[in-house]
Amino acid sequence: MRGASESPDAYSKIHDAERAQINQGINELPDGLGPKHDDVVDRMRRAGAGMGTMEAIKEDILGENASGELDKIQWKSKIKYHVIGGFLTPVGGGVGDPLQRFVDTWAWNDANEQSASAKKALDEKNTEQWLFSDFQIRHMVNHWATSSGYAEDDSGVTTLKSREAMGQRNDARRDVSEYLK
Repeated sequence: MRGASESPDAYSKIHDAERAQINQGINELPDGLGPKHDDVVDRMRRAGAGMGTMEAIKEDILGENASGELDKIQWKSKIKYHVIGGFLTPVGGGVGDPLQRFVDTWAWNDANEQSASAKKALDEKNTEQWLFSDFQIRHMVNHWATSSGYAEDDSGVTTLKSREAMGQRNDARRDVSEYLK
């Protein structure tokens, strides 16, 4: 799944297929089951695991892209240091070496600022992905609950969302992330 997900279109199709599978499984639950019924809990846990897996794959792709961007930033910093510094170091009168140190500090600071910006952008994308997954899971459980005659804030439904579906999502996300390292 990770390899196929390199393509945004493929990832989208895999994600849509996972959501369709989740919805089909939930729709196949017999009427009259409560939020603590083993079949309901199992389906919501599976749904959470599926969403967590997709989230981990997306985070890995985003992280790989960010890593490439960070490598480019470091490469550009080295080029600045060597190219600009190469012209300054030979300057006589004791000025070349201090100018080279200035360029070194400037290139280092510039790379750090750009790296911090790239890392911040990655954190924002990962947070956005997490919130989207969180929304989808809450919506999925709430939809099942209301169609089954339960209020979204029913304690059993709340537990189903937070402990079962979300807990399994977080576990799967962590486990898949470890596998992808």
